[in-house]
Amino acid sequence: MPEMNGYELCRWIKNDPTKQGIPVLICSTKSEEFDRYWGMKQGADAYITKPFHPPELLKTVKQLLRSR
Repeated sequence: MPEMNGYELCRWIKNDPTKQGIPVLICSTKSEEFDRYWGMKQGADAYITKPFHPPELLKTVKQLLRSR
């Protein structure tokens, strides 16, 4: 993304009162525990790492939609 990275986008979404209800799923190649922690600290609702299995992604998305 040319203007901001994913963490910045997540913060932007979660800090805007009109967008706070949008679930944010970070899908990243960064797989260290700190990366997951940092993503969740930015406001992400879920964090999965690449490569991922499509059923894992689908399960996570369904969980996020159910929780809304």
